[in-house]
Amino acid sequence: MSKESAGEALADTVFRFSLEDDQGQELDGWIYLIACEQPLSLKIGFTTKHPRTRLKQLQTGNPNKLKLIGWFPGSLQSERDIHDSLAEFRLHGEWFSLTPEANEALRGPVTLARINNTLCGYDPETAE
Repeated sequence: MSKESAGEALADTVFRFSLEDDQGQELDGWIYLIACEQPLSLKIGFTTKHPRTRLKQLQTGNPNKLKLIGWFPGSLQSERDIHDSLAEFRLHGEWFSLTPEANEALRGPVTLARINNTLCGYDPETAE
């Protein structure tokens, strides 16, 4: 089994378990981070599907190349909480500007995504 398929199998297995955050709220999906170069922006969304599936759906309707940066277990409420904390950087909907100030505010979610990716064997540099 390749490293990537092993990582996907692990991610899918983890996904099937009921996880809870520190407030006892069930984590029933994934918070994903998808970047776009033009304009330099980041989409922070929630999905119950695999985040790579969501990337493919979004790429179909977008002429600019999108890149999946990472994902971590979450809920609709945790997605809303992240959106609220980044409200000043919102471009439109779930898209946020990647200014240096926004990057500082995103350090927490991006760090969590990188930890998850390491555990799942996902390398954003080689993923499409």
